[in-house]
Amino acid sequence: MQQDYWTIATATPLLLCSVIALALTVERLVAMVQLRSLNKGCQAQLAASIGRDDLDASMQLLTQSQPFYHPAVARLQRYANQEKSLRDEAVTIALEQVSQRLLKRLSAINTIGALAPMLGLLGTIIGLMRSFHNIGLSQGPVEPAMVADGLWQALSTTAVGMIIAVFCVFFSALLRSSAKRKLSAAATTLSQLSLLMAANSPAKVGHD
Repeated sequence: MQQDYWTIATATPLLLCSVIALALTVERLVAMVQLRSLNKGCQAQLAASIGRDDLDASMQLLTQSQPFYHPAVARLQRYANQEKSLRDEAVTIALEQVSQRLLKRLSAINTIGALAPMLGLLGTIIGLMRSFHNIGLSQGPVEPAMVADGLWQALSTTAVGMIIAVFCVFFSALLRSSAKRKLSAAATTLSQLSLLMAANSPAKVGHD
C-alpha cells in the first residue's frame, strides 16, 4: 500500500503536466492553423501594388482580406494623415497587441517544460529512497526484487519528465518561430505602406 502511495504521488504531477502541456499545445496549434493570413495570390497582388506605389489598391486589398494583423492596418489608416513617426508608433503598438495574442500560453508551455524534469528528478530521488529503505528493512541478503521497484520508479519518472520537457521545448520553439515569422512579414508590409503614405503626403516646404 505504501509503495502504491509513492507511485501515485510521483506519477500524478507528471500526468497533470503532460495533460496540461498537450492541451495548451493543441490549442495553440489550432489557433495558428486558423490564423487568417494572406494566401499566395493575395500576397502576390499586394507585392505588385506596393511595387507600383499603388497605396489605394494595397489598402483596399488588406481591408478586404482582413488578415490577422487587421487591427494594425486599421490603425495605419486612422493615422494616415499624421506624421510618419507618430503613425509608425501607433502601428507598432497595435502590432504588439497582436503579438501578445499570438504568443499567449507559450510561457505556460515553457514553464511546464522547465518543471517536468524537476518533478522527474523528485520521482528519481523518491524511488532511490524506497530502494534503500527496503534494503534497510531486510534482515537477510539483498535480493534484486527489493530494489527493482524503487529503481524502476526512479528511472521511469526521469524518462517521463524528460519526454515532457522535450515536447514542450520543441513545440514552444516551433510556435514562437511561426508567430514571429508572421509578425515580421506583417511589420514589413505595414512599414512599406507607411512609407507610401509619407511619399504621397504633400511635402512641407519651409520658407525663409
